[in-house]
Amino acid sequence: MGVVVAALAPVFLLIVVGVGLRHSLIRLDTQWHGLERLTYYVLFPALLVQSLVKADLAKVPVAGVGGALFLAALAMSLLCLALRPFLTRQGIDGPAFTSIFQGATRWQTYVGLSVSGSLFGPTGLASASVAMVAIIPLVNVLSVSVLAHYASPTRRSIGEIIATIGRNPLIWA
Repeated sequence: MGVVVAALAPVFLLIVVGVGLRHSLIRLDTQWHGLERLTYYVLFPALLVQSLVKADLAKVPVAGVGGALFLAALAMSLLCLALRPFLTRQGIDGPAFTSIFQGATRWQTYVGLSVSGSLFGPTGLASASVAMVAIIPLVNVLSVSVLAHYASPTRRSIGEIIATIGRNPLIWA
């Protein structure tokens, strides 16, 4: 148990630092918007690429791990889409559905990288890298598509949805 707490401690400390900065130095929403854009478009993709480059994939059954995770993410996505008519009858609108979809399909990459590296060393980092390659492109393409289709106030064309997907930095990374 102590090992798990030690692996998660840096993540939670970073959250605490963010809350502290929000209440002291970085109070304006415009400042956070700039930091969010920097993180989303530059820092997070760089972290993904760096993690993949450093990973020793020789110790990980890439096809087995990646294939299982890809299929699991695809199955969960299809289940969510299949449940959409039921959820609509329950009063859940398009934007709320996109939140359900993303909550059910996305994984926490920051936490996953931190914990896997801390708990399992280089092999854990390599496994997390395989997981990122298997899950992130699929889930991002599906999430952006679902957002563009269900959260937009107007019906978007296939071309607009593809263009939105093409601008996503996590898909590029």
